[in-house]
Amino acid sequence: MMVNIMGIVEYDGSNYYGWQKQKDVRTVQGELENALSLILRRKIKLIGASRTDRGVSAKAQVFNFRLDKKINLTELKRKLNSFLPEAINIRSLRYVVDEFDARKSARMKLYEYRIITRKSPLLRRVSWQVNLREKKISETITILNELACLVTGKHNFRAFSKCEQEKEKTECTIFDAQWKRSKDGFLFIIKGDYFLRGMVRAIVGAMISVAKGKLQKEQFLEMLEKGEKIYNYKFAPPNGLMLVKVFYD
Repeated sequence: MMVNIMGIVEYDGSNYYGWQKQKDVRTVQGELENALSLILRRKIKLIGASRTDRGVSAKAQVFNFRLDKKINLTELKRKLNSFLPEAINIRSLRYVVDEFDARKSARMKLYEYRIITRKSPLLRRVSWQVNLREKKISETITILNELACLVTGKHNFRAFSKCEQEKEKTECTIFDAQWKRSKDGFLFIIKGDYFLRGMVRAIVGAMISVAKGKLQKEQFLEMLEKGEKIYNYKFAPPNGLMLVKVFYD
């Protein structure tokens, strides 16, 4: 009888080519599948909740896999964490119902994007350094939150993504989007039912372009309304992005 196991993994994605397994490059899924296959002595294939891009990290990526018998999950977790690289840590493992699918069963995802406004050798791996004049920093948070209000709700986000196929689903519902001041800069928090490839980084990059005067608020809104990338903007780098939580019923 097959059993279904759900895991939550935390990882620093700085040195990985994203979550999804790819040939000849290091990925988080690849590292996990290799470790599980060696420990369990059978080929294991994982289903991940989010296909995080190259360089993106996660506090709580969710995955599941199936096994032909029940085992001691506490012991499996211990063995996995002793085997895996330091950049990857299994936070939990548990048995779930057979119908559970880490990707298809997800109802919402929460991401954070961190921006710093000063040079920091310690924070550079997990944030984007944006140079702003000190007097403009107080104004920036207001502008950014005005834009965050625009993206909430149901929209066609094709203009803010790396979508290549015309028929690809591009309509998403954003339940919450807001910017907060942090000690070293800003933190963008966004929660939605579905995210396109590169969507959060595109939204952040476009918003910063508006804040720096390189893109107009009206141009941002036009792209959001038409679902077309009419104007150029810079994608935010991946190192500032973090998958924080995946929500299920």
